[in-house]
Amino acid sequence: MIGNIIKDNSLTGMNILGTTRATIIYNDIHNNFRSGIAFNSFYRSKEASSETVIIESNEIHHNSFSGISTLDYVTGELIIRLNNLHDNTKAGIAFFNAAADVTIADNDIHDNLTAGIYTGNWFGHYATENRPGPEVLFDRSSGAVHLDIKRNKIYGNTAGIRVDHASGAITNNLVYDNSEAGIRFSGKNVGGFEPFGVRWGITEVSNNTVSDNGKAGIVYDNINYYPWCTGFYKGSDADNDGYRDFTDIPRMYRLDDIDPTTITMLNNIVTWNDAIGLRDSTCDPSPFRDYNLLYSNNADWAVVINNDEKAQYGSCEKNEKDLIWTPEFEDRANRDYHLGAGSAAIGYDFHGNDLGAYGGDYPITWSVSHVGTVH
Repeated sequence: MIGNIIKDNSLTGMNILGTTRATIIYNDIHNNFRSGIAFNSFYRSKEASSETVIIESNEIHHNSFSGISTLDYVTGELIIRLNNLHDNTKAGIAFFNAAADVTIADNDIHDNLTAGIYTGNWFGHYATENRPGPEVLFDRSSGAVHLDIKRNKIYGNTAGIRVDHASGAITNNLVYDNSEAGIRFSGKNVGGFEPFGVRWGITEVSNNTVSDNGKAGIVYDNINYYPWCTGFYKGSDADNDGYRDFTDIPRMYRLDDIDPTTITMLNNIVTWNDAIGLRDSTCDPSPFRDYNLLYSNNADWAVVINNDEKAQYGSCEKNEKDLIWTPEFEDRANRDYHLGAGSAAIGYDFHGNDLGAYGGDYPITWSVSHVGTVH
């Protein structure tokens, strides 16, 4: 499907169901009463798609629900790239039921009300076209969705990347000006593997630039884990004993959720976030969380000097090779997060490349005009 204007539909702009192989390219999909593109068979036992679907170079905006939404069990490969996803009332891209391998690459994802990229809630209602918001439950019977999130610009959303039901990697993304948090993720790879019965969780968060977000930069956060665990959370606030909202400050984690050697958190730039800068599932210094630059993040529960080490890590300890230093961006005031010529982040990453989204082996190289081109 190429070069269409799909708008003002009373339901979804485009719905994908059955064993579908599709390429959706150069379309303008907007002002639909529900999602822009949905995977929804209307029968929960029927697969929405088990073939490769490519969604590329589309403008997907101002839809009443999500820009792209998986409401049914999706098993095929899903490639979402070079799209401009913006001003959707809920999420830019939302997963409520999927076991697919999903690549989300080189997209401009901004000004969506709930989140840029989101995998539904532990507690809410099952997803339907009428209930797609942050209150919607991810269908755990399908297992976690596997995500490869790379080289995206994600900004101006409520949350940038909020993936509670996913495995995979988050690399080389520019995540800024999201009002609640930059990157929040969870997982379970120690013990009983609840609630999926198999090991799951994001395993790599590297070479991201995460700046100027509310509440948190990058944080492992089992925010909705409560129904499947017993015992006490680390921490003392009243929220520890029950449900925590989508927008709550991330501070809960269980020391037995994650083997920290299975999560790589390297080469990130994490700066000027309102609360936590960077925190994984344990405060133990680890070579798997290192070579990051942190600056001017503030812990909300402690009165600290702005660049005290523990303020950057949510009261955890600094790792040996991490830098607590200004990144010297080209023009932060105008949200240009390229590194200035004198930045300590140049050539500093684990492999000798630059830190952040514009560094690493596969840096962001595109401009906003590169995406969402409608022919």
